[in-house]
Amino acid sequence: MVLAVDGVQVAALVDIATGTVVRSAGDAGPGFADTAACVAEEARACRAAPGPGSPGGELDEFSVMTTSRIHLARVLNGRPGEGLVLFADLDKARGNLALASLRVGEVAAAVVA
Repeated sequence: MVLAVDGVQVAALVDIATGTVVRSAGDAGPGFADTAACVAEEARACRAAPGPGSPGGELDEFSVMTTSRIHLARVLNGRPGEGLVLFADLDKARGNLALASLRVGEVAAAVVA
């Protein structure tokens, strides 16, 4: 489970098209819906950045770091233009980006299966 990773405060499935939180676990806090909407917007922007037919392939994962937080998002692809993001919000002082990425990837594989 993503919440078992050191530093993870909240994990959520976010609809990319709408920015809606489908399901969450952990201490989301009052502004979490806005954060989820921003994560979905980032996913849409990252998908569009390389351009159509990019040789790099589909967007898999992205992260955003601030001085105190790490936002890690793994894209769970559905049909073109749709999908979910498995999002984890980590406390940067306690978290480990590599370990969180690995764990989020494991959970993402289970969610898609």
